[in-house]
Amino acid sequence: MRASLPFDRDRPEWWHAAVVGTGLAALLGSLAYLLTTHWQSSRPAFEATAAPGCELHIGPCTAPFDGTRFIQLEFEPKALRPIQPLRVRVETAGFAADTAQIEFSGIHMNMGLIRSELSNAHDGSFYGDLVLPVCARGHMAWRAIVSVQGAAGVHRATFRFEVNRSDG
Repeated sequence: MRASLPFDRDRPEWWHAAVVGTGLAALLGSLAYLLTTHWQSSRPAFEATAAPGCELHIGPCTAPFDGTRFIQLEFEPKALRPIQPLRVRVETAGFAADTAQIEFSGIHMNMGLIRSELSNAHDGSFYGDLVLPVCARGHMAWRAIVSVQGAAGVHRATFRFEVNRSDG
């Protein structure tokens, strides 16, 4: 009994090309995956948190990374209410920023993950519009994580804020 080899002489020529092409595609795909995951994991990541006393319903909050780099978050309108349009503005300083996104999650109650890509204004600031869901309670504590990507790596800033349900 003769074992079938991948380049069996009894197979048509197109079959040999398909085997080589499939193998080459798998090799190149694996290499691209490894390079992408290594490149992303080799980029530095910086973490910062806004000061506990900062109140986003009064004005912007800043999360400093050091004396020269920070991310600032601001909402409009200042009176934060669920199911009302919310304008998000992110300012960066001390590092080049290409893209930004913001993620919202409930602190004491799972409200799902609300993620939004922000538009680059090309001056170190980013903008976006979103709506926070209503909570069964009259009061909801939220966490916002702003992630900004650039040549220097990923800068992530965490902000906490509260939303009160309107009484009508």
